[in-house]
Amino acid sequence: MLTATLRPARGAARTLRTTLRVAPCATRFSARQWRTTAGSALRLRVDSRTPVGSVTFTVPGAVARGLGTGRPAGRVRVVTGAGGRQFDLRAGRAGTPAGLSAAPGRPGVQVRGRTVAVTGVPAGAGIVEVTVYQPRAPRGPRLLRRGARATATARVRAATTRRLTAWIERSAG
Repeated sequence: MLTATLRPARGAARTLRTTLRVAPCATRFSARQWRTTAGSALRLRVDSRTPVGSVTFTVPGAVARGLGTGRPAGRVRVVTGAGGRQFDLRAGRAGTPAGLSAAPGRPGVQVRGRTVAVTGVPAGAGIVEVTVYQPRAPRGPRLLRRGARATATARVRAATTRRLTAWIERSAG
């Protein structure tokens, strides 16, 4: 119940009441870019109320240059009902982007071009977050200008497949 009392400069006060019906989003995707001492970082995150099986992130070319080739390469974080676990991505070699091989209880991550694929997500995972580091320009991307609009997409596979989009936010730093 929301109650608001309006008091005009003249006349009697009025009280308005209404009931708000709210529910958390079933699935949310966020993307954020920021400067690091060695270049920049890009964080892609999916929060879901239902378990996530795998996620494929696609970013625009404006932020894809050098994806996963920075030092450190990046990390993946997975949160289940039992808690969160974080794994470091294996650094790429000779211009090859970072990755992580799937193992029991550990997801696999493959960075290729503009795409970051996370497979083998542990059962019951509701949050999947990938952070990839990129070198400074010209090998890596320039930070987005303030107010620039760049859209990233996430394809979340679980019982059903969802395609989500998000504006990439530029964080201060």
